[in-house]
Amino acid sequence: MTKKFTIILDIDDTTADTCASLLFEANSKFGTNYRKEDIFDWNLDTSFPGKNMCQFFEQENFFLNLKPMDGAVYYTKKLIEDGFEIIITTASPINGFKDKALWMQKHLPHIPEKNLILAWRKEVVKGDIMLDDALHNITTSICKYPIVFAQPWNKNTPSKYRRVSSWKEFYELVHDLYNLEQDWRSCSIDNKA
Repeated sequence: MTKKFTIILDIDDTTADTCASLLFEANSKFGTNYRKEDIFDWNLDTSFPGKNMCQFFEQENFFLNLKPMDGAVYYTKKLIEDGFEIIITTASPINGFKDKALWMQKHLPHIPEKNLILAWRKEVVKGDIMLDDALHNITTSICKYPIVFAQPWNKNTPSKYRRVSSWKEFYELVHDLYNLEQDWRSCSIDNKA
């Protein structure tokens, strides 16, 4: 049996619902009623000029208290049970790295701690599949299958990239891609015989 895929997963707004906590903090501080749909660009300064939304990422325990995205815990467990390897790769302010590591221990204990990479430069992380909400990570990825986790700020994803709207859809796509590769390898072996 051939090796299963190595899957590179982002945390913020892919595995954890960072946006919900960010908007709660911003609306509480600014007296606004911002919604997720108001974020039209991954760069928060573009969507909210003059608001310094990134200040909330510096708060102690901000990342520690995030809720997992619907289906993230269940489907990451299933992918591991199915033989796939999962690597978590995330960027963060320095004080947020510890919170993210603790968040992973709390919500994703089935992923080994050694499979956490804290990095701003995701374009150097090699795997078979990358799932991320940030288009700049997708377009520079060296993974064979960079996949966008659908969010309002990436709705204009170029058509050459696959986009998923849920963890269930991602899980099914991983299996489809793996099965396609197995079929291709079988054809290649048969044609050489």
